[in-house]
Amino acid sequence: QPVAAPPADAQPVAAPPADAQPVAAPPADAQPVTAQPATTPPTTAPPVTATPTTAPPSVRAPLTLQGIPAELRESFDELVAEPVSERGELRRQIEAHVSRFFEEYRVSEFVDLEGARTLREQSELLLSRWDTFTPGERQLAHAAIRYFVIAENRESDFDIGGLDDDKRIMAAVLEHLGIDDERHAEL
Repeated sequence: QPVAAPPADAQPVAAPPADAQPVAAPPADAQPVTAQPATTPPTTAPPVTATPTTAPPSVRAPLTLQGIPAELRESFDELVAEPVSERGELRRQIEAHVSRFFEEYRVSEFVDLEGARTLREQSELLLSRWDTFTPGERQLAHAAIRYFVIAENRESDFDIGGLDDDKRIMAAVLEHLGIDDERHAEL
């Protein structure tokens, strides 16, 4: 009977490499292996539980937090998952970031120095209410402050319009927390 030609789109079969070893058959006296159930020796030690390194789900940013654009959501959510910093440490980060704005302003008049001052005041407002926040609210406040003090998030804070994303994050958190700050309405 004639052999049919392979289809036109068939790929040729490659030959094995010259140094390929043949697969050996099992020895004739080999015994079949069967799975045995695992046995756990009894122990009197208490079970070990893992300590979460990120915020528990109850303090993560609510998915309904209004005012945070989709393009900023991932960065903000990562900050919400960070462990909450001490207030003193956040204040040092705020002051260091605003000081850098003053330095940059000497070189470029386009640096949003006024925006940096406003975000500093809003950050301080959050810190002044720190003890009244629930853990979830504190996590949101922390994330908003951290977003501000990180110079390179969506864009450099020192570029024209570089604080626009920081202002949107801060305004959304202030609104969510019910903090009426007249400055955030202008942002």
